[in-house]
Amino acid sequence: MNLRTILTGLLGLALLVALVVPPAVVTADSTVVVKPSSMNNWFFINDQAATPALALATATGNFTPGPATPPAGTGSAHFLLSGSSDGQAITTPVTSPIPLSQITALSYDTYRSSFDSGNNLAVSLQFPIDYSTVDSNVGFQGRLVFEPYQGAGGTVTQNTWQHWNALGGRWWASRTTATGSNGLCPQSSPCTWAQVQANWPTAQIRPDANGLVLKAGSGWAVFNGNVDNFTIGIGGTNTTYDFEPETQCTAVCYVNAATGNDAYGGDTPATAKKTIQAAVTQVSPGGTVHVASGTYHEDVSVGKTLSLLGAGYNTTTVSGVPGGGSATVQVGAANVLIDGFTVTRDGNALATWNDPLNTAGVAVQGLTNNAEVRNSRFVGNRTAIDINNSNGNFVHNNIIDDNRTGLVFRNQTDNTTVTENFITNNWTVGVLFLNAGGAPPQQALNSHFNNNDISGNWYGQVVDRQSGGAIPPPGTTNTKDFTLNWWGTTNPVVTTSDSTEPPYAAQIPTTYGGTATAPGGQPDIAGPASANIVYQPLLCTGTDTDVETTPGRGTIGFQGDPAQNTFYKDNDNDGYGDPNVTAQGCTAPAGYVSDNTDCNDNAASIHPNAPEVCDGVDNDCDGLTDEGFTNTDGDTQADCVDADDDGDGVNDNVDNCPLVSNANQANADGDALGDACDPDDDNDGVFDVNDACPGTPTGTTVNSSGCPLAVNKDQCKGDGWKTLRRADNTTFKSQGDCVQYANTVK
Repeated sequence: MNLRTILTGLLGLALLVALVVPPAVVTADSTVVVKPSSMNNWFFINDQAATPALALATATGNFTPGPATPPAGTGSAHFLLSGSSDGQAITTPVTSPIPLSQITALSYDTYRSSFDSGNNLAVSLQFPIDYSTVDSNVGFQGRLVFEPYQGAGGTVTQNTWQHWNALGGRWWASRTTATGSNGLCPQSSPCTWAQVQANWPTAQIRPDANGLVLKAGSGWAVFNGNVDNFTIGIGGTNTTYDFEPETQCTAVCYVNAATGNDAYGGDTPATAKKTIQAAVTQVSPGGTVHVASGTYHEDVSVGKTLSLLGAGYNTTTVSGVPGGGSATVQVGAANVLIDGFTVTRDGNALATWNDPLNTAGVAVQGLTNNAEVRNSRFVGNRTAIDINNSNGNFVHNNIIDDNRTGLVFRNQTDNTTVTENFITNNWTVGVLFLNAGGAPPQQALNSHFNNNDISGNWYGQVVDRQSGGAIPPPGTTNTKDFTLNWWGTTNPVVTTSDSTEPPYAAQIPTTYGGTATAPGGQPDIAGPASANIVYQPLLCTGTDTDVETTPGRGTIGFQGDPAQNTFYKDNDNDGYGDPNVTAQGCTAPAGYVSDNTDCNDNAASIHPNAPEVCDGVDNDCDGLTDEGFTNTDGDTQADCVDADDDGDGVNDNVDNCPLVSNANQANADGDALGDACDPDDDNDGVFDVNDACPGTPTGTTVNSSGCPLAVNKDQCKGDGWKTLRRADNTTFKSQGDCVQYANTVK
């Protein structure tokens, strides 16, 4: 609750809702708890202040536990005066007149730890008085004041709760000269409650912003005391006000910049604290701090294990203040979780750039300290995340964009995991490894920096500046696993030269009123120890898949596509690769190609689309050998390479019919060709196809039909005439007919 707003509204416009129940209404007795997050129209004031605003601004009263055992609850309202001119009070408005005749109870309890020689000082009860309802005076006429010592001087003891019944004590008027007071009941001669009522029969508590006042001071040199358990009865119905401190949060604390107050307990969203630091300080080790949407201009120092949870980086921003600490969030404990914030700093403007602004968004330092930083956005920081001599940090699912430097790792930073982050467009480099003084030497053993988008950083994506004799030579035992990241290219430029960014004071980006822009043409992996950066294989595209990689982790930040291209060994340099010898990557290594259809990677003449040659080899890799060439026996070999073309079991080199199957090698005429392929088996000059008498013995004279021709009468002897023929291939009727033809050819 904003007390200044309450009081200003009361005095400037209209009074708040009635404190008390009108006399005509009878209700049950009740107790109202008054505490910082639920003031119930009570507020602390400096009663000596000149203006209402100053009264609120200089109020020092507060709620506190105890002291000892309070009469109501566990706490009380506390006043500690600074001197005799101080007068502190807790007050509540009265919005409707309260006739004194209707007041049936007025009591409270006090406690004081300070000493006064007369044992007189205790919190007083006061209210503005209207002496008469029948006169015309409705202005301020002073207060009626009850002080416990009046009529009982010397009885206010130290370190003891004492109960005071104001209706049984004495009262004095602060303005005895006011119209209607009749000069009665001065401080020097206070009156009993009965005398007050007799002196002013129609008197009433006048409506006022400071209607009922419990006050300490005004002329008291020293006072340290408390008040509690204030009861007012109207028409027999009592309302008791129990002043209590907040119930402070323990395991879970809440923060709300808009509605919170650091005086609140922070144990519920309705009683949230105003600043993150107040909740961090209050929460128990291992607890959780929930930070509502809003912008928090503060530095936060975390000195215990806890979870610091924003409502989401789009709605919850913590912005470090100029002149504060070096980091917006300083981690000084183990197992700290930071989740759901935008982390930046105030003062990012041309006029204030070189003022003492924060140097880091989140800083973790010390081997016993570490943090998990996730689901957050870092922008406008000198360094987004600075990890110095701290092991076991986990940085994931963040957007680290538009800072001077993305991440800095100093000295020993082992067992670090950095994954699924955008580390982009930072004005110097994305990730920087440094030796902060050289001892211990910079290292990141057993660390993994994978599946990040590390691109667009002005002077390099990753720079390793480790150097010195105590550090292992680059590329040996101090390597860093940067595989499977997107570098903005599939061919990162690597150099041992250091990055060449300008100094801080001279580099003010245009975003913040300066002139600095990305220079372009810078290396991707740089520094004297760039050989430590193991970056192959790398992601082949910068596509953010938004596919959750680990259950419950979500998709904030960058989730790259890990798919790699497969390339194939091209041993014979014919442009076709061996499907059995592969390499993964975004681009083909030397000696590899994207084709995998070579069936013989040791012969440049053998590959798909090569001309098929009849040589017993699959020259064109189509799975066929010597296709298109003659294969007489239809086996797996073309004739050009088949030792037995006709498949008759007789090799061609001894086969009398190499292209015609003739396993028996029959050769009636005994020439070079077997009968199966000899066009004239009997070698009589008449091809078998026209030979009417095939198989005629070799040397026999035949006619044009291939039959034996009678050319000698001796052929006609015996039965010889029966096998002989004339030239026209007619037969003979008898031996004599044969002899006559042989002699005459008639």
